[in-house]
Amino acid sequence: NTIFSRNTVTGTGAYYGGAMFVSGGTSFITNTSFSKNTIGYVNTSATLSYGGALYRNGGTVTLNNSVLWGNGRGNNVADQLNAGITANNNIIQGNYLTGTEIKFGDPMFENAAADDLRLKNGSLAIDAGQNSYQVFSTDLLGKTRVVNEIVDLGAYENEGGGSIMIQPVTIDPLMRGLLLNLQLTTTGTSLAVKWTLQGGKL
Repeated sequence: NTIFSRNTVTGTGAYYGGAMFVSGGTSFITNTSFSKNTIGYVNTSATLSYGGALYRNGGTVTLNNSVLWGNGRGNNVADQLNAGITANNNIIQGNYLTGTEIKFGDPMFENAAADDLRLKNGSLAIDAGQNSYQVFSTDLLGKTRVVNEIVDLGAYENEGGGSIMIQPVTIDPLMRGLLLNLQLTTTGTSLAVKWTLQGGKL
């Protein structure tokens, strides 16, 4: 249960790991939120990462139930973490091809510019973790860690109460041959929502 927010390595040389630099040993990083950490290093590569937030130089690093979003390097290139890290059940901006259960959509922090990395209602980080990786019963604010049976990603557990609602809840029976013109609306999230209508025989 940790946040790393707005840390900066100002030197433009090859200095990596805006928030964390691991040189050796065994590191387990769990339920941690990384946001707006930067390194001054300039490299225009679109395929290589130099650890705007997290850099493994040696040892083993395992990243679980965490969020890396909005971190970067000197020339305004999004850069989260370098290769060679074991990643499980995380949100990582730009994806992380060697990980498992990696999501790469906006986690919807409350106010990252002010270091408020709590999750807004409707965040895809909610209920997206793996309970077996969680070792604390409370989050960074001391609130109950697991709500709705599955742990959230990052340092804070969303308290719920802001569920996504789809209206109308039910659809009245329709006459055969009638043109269907139905407007569905959602509240509780700014993310795209998809649904499918299924019906029986006419």
